[in-house]
Amino acid sequence: MCGLTLTISTLAHASQPSNAALVRSLHAANSARGPNSQGLYTRRVQTPAGQILVSLSASVLGLRGEGVTAQPLVGKRGVLGWNGQVFSGLDVAPNENDTRVIFDKLEAGESPSDVLQAIEGPFAFIYLSTFILSSSRSAEARRQGVPMRALNGGEAGVVHLSELSLGHGDSIDFEQAVRLISPSNRVATVNTVAAPEVNLGAEPALAECDAFIENLLASVRRRVENIPAPVPGCIPVGEPIELVNVAFEEPRKENQRSGRQQPPSVATYNVPDRVSGRDAVLELQSACPGRDFQFVEVNVTVEESRNFRQSIVDVMYPSNTEMDISLAYPLYFASRGQGIIKHPDGTETPHVVTAKVYISGLGADEQLGGYSRHRRAFERASWIGLQDEVQMDLDRIPLRNLSRDDRVISSHARDARYPYLDLGFINYVSSLPIWQKCNFSLGPGHGDKLLIRLAAERCGLHLTSHRVKRAMQFGTKSAKLQESRPRGFNAGAQVIQDIA
Repeated sequence: MCGLTLTISTLAHASQPSNAALVRSLHAANSARGPNSQGLYTRRVQTPAGQILVSLSASVLGLRGEGVTAQPLVGKRGVLGWNGQVFSGLDVAPNENDTRVIFDKLEAGESPSDVLQAIEGPFAFIYLSTFILSSSRSAEARRQGVPMRALNGGEAGVVHLSELSLGHGDSIDFEQAVRLISPSNRVATVNTVAAPEVNLGAEPALAECDAFIENLLASVRRRVENIPAPVPGCIPVGEPIELVNVAFEEPRKENQRSGRQQPPSVATYNVPDRVSGRDAVLELQSACPGRDFQFVEVNVTVEESRNFRQSIVDVMYPSNTEMDISLAYPLYFASRGQGIIKHPDGTETPHVVTAKVYISGLGADEQLGGYSRHRRAFERASWIGLQDEVQMDLDRIPLRNLSRDDRVISSHARDARYPYLDLGFINYVSSLPIWQKCNFSLGPGHGDKLLIRLAAERCGLHLTSHRVKRAMQFGTKSAKLQESRPRGFNAGAQVIQDIA
């Protein structure tokens, strides 16, 4: 995924050291997202607020088309910064670059809203034309890089530079110049058909299993067909597939009597996700003979986790809670991709992940009833309560998880792809009755995410399909990194206190 930075400032403010340092920091962060090309467009514009400086910087991670299309693209009608992927809705040939196709349409006179409205895929978009600046984000993703405030999924904004005015302390007042456009309502509504009076157990999900696998595979194909190293069923046998598994060393506990830390011991990284990951690889190798699965073990010491804490806080911003950072830790080091591969003979070799694209399972729990609170909602208010809980999760994915995860993963020039958040797949899953996706009369590891568990079992992942869900921060032990972490009800929602 590329990186975009837009700044609008008076010339006086732009020259101030504090503001200049902030801009340099933003440019540096976005440059790390796109190592293949960095470009900068600046323009002075005379407005009622005086002469202002508009700067648009763009870094590019090249994944489509022949060669790298440098940005920003400057034409006769405007300047484009594009950060996203087009999976459908716009004709882009395999050897074409989506940024160039969109830019050509804008240069031909089409409006930004007309060009973007049919696109399926995550994107952020900045377009500069005469005295007008347009910004937009897709419904699938809330990407950072918008001038006044974060836009919600599908929301867009237009800044009329000719209507800017000066505010307090000679700062720019955007209030009269901004026009917000309501989000496009493309996220599906969860099926609320009444459940049968008789509990049918797993039978409804079993009947849908083949169609579920087919729809998910189609979503994965759309996300990998135009990248250099595209997953089983989508790429040639023999193409290596890197499976990145992160584990954290636990901080040494303090002796309660002496107040001293326990003596150093050999770090162990056999955290729950490492153990289950190794088992899953064995199942994958058995289910997909001939595939080259490379299990990359990323082991993070206490010292490393502390050294990179501020960097992680910076890239996940504006997410700022204890829960956010405990989830961002494993994603950050997974994206960094520095680990080892252990071989059957007991030897190990250092390994740096080569993949530019990471496949994420975000969206499965939200849509298929994978959280423990889904079970509680069912116990509290039966199927209606469960339907409401799943609908809420689907509606808030962009705000709650997606934007944070995307910012963190992209910080090391990786592009995250989310097959479960393909709009076609969301529409398909949402059309299914809730009782065909999960059944909480069955126990944990069985009734939650029932449909995906049955699909995994049908694909040969028998042990994996019945594992009880474990949150990433507990499975990797990233939740243990903060020695004085808050405890008790709603502790994860507390704001991080040491943000620099």
